Amino acid sequence: MLSTLYLIKNNFDTIPDGAFSDLGSLVWLELNEAGIKTLSPSSFEGLYSLQHLNLDGNLIETLPVSIFSGTFSLNYLYLHENRIRSIPDGTFISLFLLFYLDLHQNRLEVITDGTFDGLSFLFYLDLSHNNIEVISPGAFDGLFMLDQLDLRNNRIKILPEMVFRDLHALFYLYLQDNQIDGIPEGALSEMETLRTL
Repeated sequence: MLSTLYLIKNNFDTIPDGAFSDLGSLVWLELNEAGIKTLSPSSFEGLYSLQHLNLDGNLIETLPVSIFSGTFSLNYLYLHENRIRSIPDGTFISLFLLFYLDLHQNRLEVITDGTFDGLSFLFYLDLSHNNIEVISPGAFDGLFMLDQLDLRNNRIKILPEMVFRDLHALFYLYLQDNQIDGIPEGALSEMETLRTL
């Protein structure tokens, strides 16, 4: 049974619905630098065993809200160096085992209350080198296990007062190279484990 598939540096343009539906045993899928511009809502349908998915270095602009609905075993998801502008609320809702999420160097502008819903076991989140200006007060709610949050090199001006309220396990927080005027009183009060800011 096939467990690992490398499709690096191709010219796919799109991944159609059910492209990997017969590969239920697949654990590791590399699609980085593969020329992908669009993903279909069921591109990864049937990949129930998938733990590692690499989509970095493509030309993806949008994520269909149901794109990861069947990949509930996923632990590592790499989406960096694409052109993603926004993420629909609930996109990651099925990824309750996700440990590592890399979204750096995209074109994200807003992080909403529902962007990271369902990611209660997330340990690492990289949002650096985007165009983020707005972070909703509940954007990181439920990320109880998060150890590292990277928000470097964005356009953040204001941090909502309680935006980090659920990040009790956070160890590393990177906020440099933004346009932040100040950190609200009490914004870091719940972060007892924080060691690097």
